[in-house]
Amino acid sequence: MQAINEFFKNLAGKMKLPTFFTSNTLLFNNFFLVLVAAVSLIALLLVIFLIPGKKKTA
Repeated sequence: MQAINEFFKNLAGKMKLPTFFTSNTLLFNNFFLVLVAAVSLIALLLVIFLIPGKKKTA
């Protein structure tokens, strides 16, 4: 568990996020990952449904 916290602290440091992100626990890091995954899923769904596909015409 400590290794996961260290990983996210290092990741936040590499992304140059504020110190708030480097001093949080695993619970916040999991929330952050879920938030990123949800935004990615919504973006993927928007791309799938908003970009029109090729329609066959008879």
